[in-house]
Amino acid sequence: MKAVKIGNQEWMAEDLSVTSFRNGVPIPQAQSEEQWELAAKEKGPAWCYSDEALENRIVLYNWYAANHPYGLAPEGWHVPSDKEWKSLEISLGMSQSEADEGGYNWRGKDEGNKLKHVNGWASEYVDPTTNASRFSALPRGTRDYSGMITGHDYEVYYWTSTEKDGLKAWCRGLHRHSLGILRTPVAKESGYCIRCVKD
Repeated sequence: MKAVKIGNQEWMAEDLSVTSFRNGVPIPQAQSEEQWELAAKEKGPAWCYSDEALENRIVLYNWYAANHPYGLAPEGWHVPSDKEWKSLEISLGMSQSEADEGGYNWRGKDEGNKLKHVNGWASEYVDPTTNASRFSALPRGTRDYSGMITGHDYEVYYWTSTEKDGLKAWCRGLHRHSLGILRTPVAKESGYCIRCVKD
């Protein structure tokens, strides 16, 4: 497993890609739109591949899997909280006031580009990515509550373990057309990537 030190935290330098909980119990796979929507209705844990192509088989999870009591992260790691993501962003140069903003605004100056891998994010709208943090984020796409997968060539979203309310949880987003980082609450039934942080 690749890891990288950023500020005072140690992060995985690759997206989590497990299909069982820490105790070995399989996480239900919901590859079809119908299976994903059923898991959403039942508020049950689910995972899927972001793309059926073998070279792009990255796992997306709903929040019920990300925050399941069995534990999704390997021993010694955990799904980061909203506060831990803020610490990461501040380590990259974001101010506390910017880090605390939440909604649909892209925060920061170039902190998002510091997280992105130098390959895979080409765009005529933003400066070249630097991956200065060695976090090495790549576009993975997302899955909405109805099961539709989009954006696997231009965006990635990451779950936090922190609820906004009974229906939504906080996440982080990176997009090829933005230098910054999005912090927004989203439906728990959505399918996003996960990066773990060391205990």
